[in-house]
Amino acid sequence: MARRIWAQLEQSQMLPTAGDGARALAVGRGSSGARGGIAYELEEVEAAAETYPETRAFVRLVAALIHVPADAVGVTAEAASAASASASVPADLGSAYRVPGVGPYVSFVLDSVLLKAEQRAYRVPDEKWRVYALALDVVERSLSTLDLSMFVGTHATVTPDALRELATHPGFEVAVRVLCGSRLLDALLRVLDAGVDAVNAGAAAASAVLPALRILLRVLHVQTAVLRGAVPALAEADSLGFALNLPRSLTTLEQLLLSRRESVVQIAALVGAVDPHVSLAAVRIVHILADSTVFNGVDDRVTRGALTLNRM
Repeated sequence: MARRIWAQLEQSQMLPTAGDGARALAVGRGSSGARGGIAYELEEVEAAAETYPETRAFVRLVAALIHVPADAVGVTAEAASAASASASVPADLGSAYRVPGVGPYVSFVLDSVLLKAEQRAYRVPDEKWRVYALALDVVERSLSTLDLSMFVGTHATVTPDALRELATHPGFEVAVRVLCGSRLLDALLRVLDAGVDAVNAGAAAASAVLPALRILLRVLHVQTAVLRGAVPALAEADSLGFALNLPRSLTTLEQLLLSRRESVVQIAALVGAVDPHVSLAAVRIVHILADSTVFNGVDDRVTRGALTLNRM
């Protein structure tokens, strides 16, 4: 059913995806160049009215079409790395005239909805957090259906078809955007700036904080497979059927957070959240950071006599 709806959505061009027929994919760059359809409605109609019902409905539809398999729900390292691909995400969508896959839809959610949510005006302030929560649901679902099992174990076999599907998978796009320190990472951390008091008070921002934490946690779990397995394999691939451009600089999330220490403090504060799901996600992130060599190093800026403190 989901695949039929994807096909109908593509055929309708509600979100223009045909473009100029370019056969190149720039992963992690971020550029929703869609014009017309829902993109026009968002920028020219809803933004002027300062309310976004059609955009929210469209994002909700995209999220519903990315079905998350039951075995991909967990956020342990094992569950995240061995998550199953979703049968509802067609890898060949639009292949007759563009780089295949559902990437244009997720890119629209990322670039036109999530990354612009903070700068838009809202007639009802709480709608901003509804927009954030819906967009983050798409991001989380994309990551949760990213199958990296081919890079788990020493005897993994990676076929050209598997690499092609990996390169066009929206979860790979999300992971790369976070690990290159793009505006997506900044947006996730900005959501966490709402703070533990807002979460405990049941403010509208609370609906976006939990998915933002879970996204960061999942990236922490899959980053090794992405950086040491997927990226090198794709960089060496020569039979994808389209040109692939990857960011020149990718690093671990721990390394990126080292220069964003205020955000680490916000995550640690969320350990005290009343919501047990928020608290548990924050605990797991802090635990991973505290165990990492990046945060276990001695902070040269904090030295008092014989006393030295690590970066946590």
